[in-house]
Amino acid sequence: MSSVSVKNFENDERLHIHLQLTTNVLLSACAAPSTSNSSFVKFTLSRLKTEELKLAIDRLRLNLNKKQSKKSKKKVKTQSAETLKTKEVEDESFIPIEILHNGTVLDQTVVNELAWVDGALLKVGDEKILISFNTPCVQLDKLPATILEGCPLFPGAQVDFTTQDQCQFFWKAFDKKDIDKIKMQISRETVDLEGTIQSDSFTPQSNDVGKYVLLACIPQRGHTVKGKLEAVVSNVAVTKGPGFCPFETRHKQTKSYSESGSFRVLTYNLLAEVYSDTDFSRDHLFHYCPPEFLTMDYRKHLLLKEIVAKDSGRHSE
Repeated sequence: MSSVSVKNFENDERLHIHLQLTTNVLLSACAAPSTSNSSFVKFTLSRLKTEELKLAIDRLRLNLNKKQSKKSKKKVKTQSAETLKTKEVEDESFIPIEILHNGTVLDQTVVNELAWVDGALLKVGDEKILISFNTPCVQLDKLPATILEGCPLFPGAQVDFTTQDQCQFFWKAFDKKDIDKIKMQISRETVDLEGTIQSDSFTPQSNDVGKYVLLACIPQRGHTVKGKLEAVVSNVAVTKGPGFCPFETRHKQTKSYSESGSFRVLTYNLLAEVYSDTDFSRDHLFHYCPPEFLTMDYRKHLLLKEIVAKDSGRHSE
């Protein structure tokens, strides 16, 4: 299914227009026969908000023509008296493109910011495509380079036109044999959420050791406006955790939040990576500690496990 999404950032002088069109839309616009195996072509336009719509449409038409094989060339055989010659004839296809507001074709002298709006339609040939405006979107960070049993994972995400607390996050641990299949689903935007856990965090259990982790997110604004699902998979499998940690004994003293009228403060010393990730630190200061345990990718899991369970009202470092 074809789609058009427009991003209009307040402090950006340009509109960012993302188009995903089926090849059959292009073929019908060029008066060519459609195919049974329709695929997608994608474009991104970055146009000045104050520019006339005509310039944006001309650029889009040029891009579509290029995708339609750079002014598709037909080879035509001609018979002469002496020899058989082959010449190339350029087919200059004109793809009709319009924007409609409330069923009326928009004048192309209108500026882009007033043309590409919520509820408008982009018409390519005979196909009408609803323009999605400032749809919530998300970009997920990579999952950590170390994932430990018993230590919580939290999503790293950059969102536009929503807030992270409105988004839906899904987690799943899966076997290594399925990693290629899931990566293919991600590339084809067909991720299957069956068997996932919807949560803002995920703590791998003992039966997840050796498995990989999928994180998927559906960006959402309110209860009705949803964006495109994004997903990432871990590059490493879940490894066995450290077992019982000394700070878990202290957790028994903080099983609930402090009473009304009082508060609990948690302070801690965080060994900065700039100190731990040096040859001098590994060979002399912390020679008793395996090098992999000095990396922040390992230590941050233990820090999160300790801090989150403290149930304190205020944290400082």
